[in-house]
Amino acid sequence: MASHYVCRSCLRTLRTKRTQLTDPTTLATWHSATVSHRTFASTAFRLQAQGATPSNDAANSHSTQSSQGDIASMQRRLRKKSATESIAARIMQAAPETAETYHAYGATEHFFNAINDIVGYDVPQVKTKEETPKLEGGEEMGIATGDGEWYRELGLVPTFNNWAQLVMLHMYVLTTRLRCLPAPVAKTWSQNLTDHFFLAAETRMDTLHGITMRGIRSKYLKDLFLQWRGALVSYDEGLVKGDAMLASAIWRNLFGGREDVDPVRLAMVTAWLRREVRRVSAEVDMIDLARFGNLKSEEPVVLMKSHFMDKPLPQ
Repeated sequence: MASHYVCRSCLRTLRTKRTQLTDPTTLATWHSATVSHRTFASTAFRLQAQGATPSNDAANSHSTQSSQGDIASMQRRLRKKSATESIAARIMQAAPETAETYHAYGATEHFFNAINDIVGYDVPQVKTKEETPKLEGGEEMGIATGDGEWYRELGLVPTFNNWAQLVMLHMYVLTTRLRCLPAPVAKTWSQNLTDHFFLAAETRMDTLHGITMRGIRSKYLKDLFLQWRGALVSYDEGLVKGDAMLASAIWRNLFGGREDVDPVRLAMVTAWLRREVRRVSAEVDMIDLARFGNLKSEEPVVLMKSHFMDKPLPQ
């Protein structure tokens, strides 16, 4: 049975290789060299086929030798690449579950980073060694990174708990699509996405909030896991039973059940969640799943007056 465990050394190697393969400089260099090799080879073969005699035999001989050397070098690279692809294919055949784990790890890492770019936060006082401001309940406050749209539009303070709930909301959207994959694949992808979230959560506890004791972090992570399971159940129930039930789940999870929540903002999140679930259900390319829509764009739809408002209530 193939193992789902991924060692740190292998992951570090994968990240390095992926960076090298996607580096524009590397791609441009390879493209330039390939075009140059084709040009030299075509010129040499064309002159040979036409029986043309260059005016400078020494220069032509040097050019031909250089071309042959370039061709031989390229052939060695192609043979090496073919051997690598052959090894990769054998690994896929011999241990498909292990290969799928690496694939899922990289893709879900991209998903989580995209989510964190949207709802991330920072605590700058950690670097300056100053006292971190706190809410009345004692929760430490930070500042939103990036655009900060979700905190601004919903009137949420960038704290660890609000960050976690916003991440869970976005993760739920992805989870609805991952469930459509074959059962073993869906389990692997969902587990990797969850692992990225809890690893980031524990890192923030340590680096941003000074919770250095592993035992305390473990206790908080257990509570966070229960919140995640509860969010999955409540959002599932809301999607099935209607917008009122879905808005109630969002109100409890995201807004903590506060009485001063703006109903327009609550309706915006409800509309956004339904729209995003519909979007990911139609996505074919998995890499596009993390292209989340804008929350502000839901405001005109929410404020639009329904024609049912002018109809009399049924007796």
